Amino acid sequence: MSTRRNFIKAAGLTLAASRRLTADDATVKRIYIAADDHTDYMWTADERTYRESFLRTLDHYLDLADATDDRDNDYQSRWNCDGLLWFREYEQNRSTEAVERLVKRIKSGHISVPMTMLVSCYGGMPTEAVLRGMYYGGHVERRYKLELPIAVAMENQTLPFGLASLWAGCGVKYSWKGICACVSKVKDSGTRRKHDVYWWIGPDGERILMKWYSLAGPLRRGVYANEGPGGYAEARYPKLAIEYVESDKGFQQQNPHDVIGLFGQGWDDLETIVPLSDVEKSFPSVAEDLSTKTRRVIVSNERDYFEDFAKSHGDDLPQVSCSYGNEWDLYCASLAEVTATVVRATEKLRTAESMAVLATSLNPTFKSKLDAKELEDRRQQAWIAYGLYWEHDWTADGPISRERRAAWQRKIAKQITDYIDTLYDLAAAELSHQIAAKNPRSFAVFNSLGWTRADVVEFELDQIPDPGQTFGIFDVETNQPLASQIQVRGHVAKIQFVATEIPSFGYRVYEVRDLPQATETVSPTRFRNGKLISQFHELTVTQAGAITDWKSLVLDQVLVSEHQVANHLEDAKGKMTLEWEGPVSTVVRIDVARPIKRQTRIKLYESLDRLDIENQILENFSELQKWQFQFNLDNPQTRHEELGVIMQADTISRGGNYADENARTDWLTLNHFVTVQGDQASVTIANRDCRFFHLGVDTNGPMDPRSQELHILAGGQVDGQELGIQEQGGDREFTQRFSLFADQRLSDVDAMKRSLEFANPMTVVLLKGAAPKAVRPIHQSLVTIESDSVIIWAIKPAEQGSGGGTIVRLWNLANQSSMYALNFKLGSKKCTKTTHVETDIAEVQIADSKVTGELETNAMQTLRFATND
Repeated sequence: MSTRRNFIKAAGLTLAASRRLTADDATVKRIYIAADDHTDYMWTADERTYRESFLRTLDHYLDLADATDDRDNDYQSRWNCDGLLWFREYEQNRSTEAVERLVKRIKSGHISVPMTMLVSCYGGMPTEAVLRGMYYGGHVERRYKLELPIAVAMENQTLPFGLASLWAGCGVKYSWKGICACVSKVKDSGTRRKHDVYWWIGPDGERILMKWYSLAGPLRRGVYANEGPGGYAEARYPKLAIEYVESDKGFQQQNPHDVIGLFGQGWDDLETIVPLSDVEKSFPSVAEDLSTKTRRVIVSNERDYFEDFAKSHGDDLPQVSCSYGNEWDLYCASLAEVTATVVRATEKLRTAESMAVLATSLNPTFKSKLDAKELEDRRQQAWIAYGLYWEHDWTADGPISRERRAAWQRKIAKQITDYIDTLYDLAAAELSHQIAAKNPRSFAVFNSLGWTRADVVEFELDQIPDPGQTFGIFDVETNQPLASQIQVRGHVAKIQFVATEIPSFGYRVYEVRDLPQATETVSPTRFRNGKLISQFHELTVTQAGAITDWKSLVLDQVLVSEHQVANHLEDAKGKMTLEWEGPVSTVVRIDVARPIKRQTRIKLYESLDRLDIENQILENFSELQKWQFQFNLDNPQTRHEELGVIMQADTISRGGNYADENARTDWLTLNHFVTVQGDQASVTIANRDCRFFHLGVDTNGPMDPRSQELHILAGGQVDGQELGIQEQGGDREFTQRFSLFADQRLSDVDAMKRSLEFANPMTVVLLKGAAPKAVRPIHQSLVTIESDSVIIWAIKPAEQGSGGGTIVRLWNLANQSSMYALNFKLGSKKCTKTTHVETDIAEVQIADSKVTGELETNAMQTLRFATND
């Protein structure tokens, strides 16, 4: 029997149905009991089986709502779905009339659905993936005129900090959490929490009303802890649960309120279909039976509880603002390369969407291709897939085999990558025709970030040059040649150069031209006997592909001493080769045959103060693998990007952002970067592919906030062979890339910008220039922003199609409120503030296509621009 199962078995835009409280209600205890069936997707059963169960269950409770309509409002049947996937399956597999019936019951408050697709583990997700995973919720809100104010993250013992702000930005107001308290290393997960109901405050000050009760413990012999208050099936035994909250002094001390919520019924059952005649389990029957003159037991849609609680006790609630770290979130590293493909696709999405907006600006008829039903269907499926990929049952220890779970993860990942690749190719093809090309070897370099930048551009030539053939890259605007270098490997020829002054979300045109004679290609960077020296760096490359003796010549600081290592996987003796050198970059390759076959490339650039690392593990592995980094920094402190927030890796009591209790901090979320700041210098590791890092020497213990050492998780089953996908699902190739850069003190804004540049290389579009009106400027920009700390996080076509305009998402990366001025260069007649899932909120003043505003600390804001065609 599986570890997890073994433990469990043995240890008007409103959701109506809110009841108006009378004056007498203030003196009566109100206990809200909410029925649901916790969905263990691809754990208890497969997609087809769950689909059939969703449909049967919703049909049953729709019928039950009809059957109890004539009862007192407190005793009418209500059902709560724990994921929007329930609605999706019903929408796709029932008649229009049946769906209308369901929507009517959602509006009346007899059925509830959350904004979230399924119960997920969020700690391994990119920020934008969290938002895209709720886009279907925005679609449902607008199409059916609903409001979805609830989101859930169940059973897993931990919860990220920034999730509060991301949820709130999508329109979420309420959440509840119950845990499993199983297969857990959170030492105090089953003990009393400091607060059971509180305002969960995000890094931007937005708040969500959170109910997360302390774990009650078994209600009686044969009942498990997570089947009572604080578990993920609090009301599985409703009479016992009500007896507990009314008699347990500890619970009453934690919850001295007149309003109590007991949510969840189905536990690990596949299906919970309870007839009214079952007086022990039927919530309408229990509610009517246990209600007295001093106690109302109310069948709940969950929202009614939150609204009552906020009105009755909201002014006196404590505030909680922290991260609880990661637990089951970590298990996505057991399928590391598949997870990395989703992460890379999320970055590619930034380029695909911004190119699509640019292509539309050059040719408005391109909107018709973006509005095509096939692409729209793929897009919606991709957003749903984002809501499914990190579904919480990564433990993979249930009735569904690990092999089937891994295959399902690959399928879901492909739904994401297929859409993004399709959109990218479609937008690039359109740009290739709309930008003028006088030279058949013209190309545009596109910048998918919101500031003017310079970076190395590398692309494949369409043919191998003849021996002795010489050519160069010319900037069409200046007509000047640029330093470039070429590398031929087998049947592939790559050329590399540095592009400068590429405008914000815009392009610049270049040409490949023949040269009368070869140009000087000697590299100023020197490499001898493992020593690599440029104008910026001096370092030693080891035979294991690690770096030691790293000195920043700009700072005159030794950042990795001779007794330290960076990018170290394991001791090995590999073969070292100078693979590429020239006036643009120098690349040293290290090939290691054993213990683990792998290849590492260390790259230095002649005009960029950056040290890039490309690792490829070239065989399957089963043991936990991690990249070790040690830095020569005094009194270090560490900051990193979690979800929608840049955090201090320390506990609250020491000035950080992690909870002092009920938390797990051995592996922290690594999105775009982690920065280690010392007294004299800071080092940032920019990341493209990995999900987690450990701070400290002992990776089996909690973080050490003052450590000079960190480990980036390459992959593996963090909590043993019984949890997660074994042996990486058979994968044999893993790409994991980092970039190191140093400064005296790097701000969060600069660290994010430089990390985004690493994660989003310049895009090369070969120009066809075939369109009749393809006479365009040699450089073009979509939008610019004036601000020291607010960046444009995303720009995309609106979900509502061509009539919806263009969406721009902003993020203030500073620890203080910041002003911005956004210049939408395509021209706009209207600007509207929306939720992050693009449901309109309010009109924003716009003058001469410019919007000015102020964002709070770490706040995100999403705006809709109606463009002038």
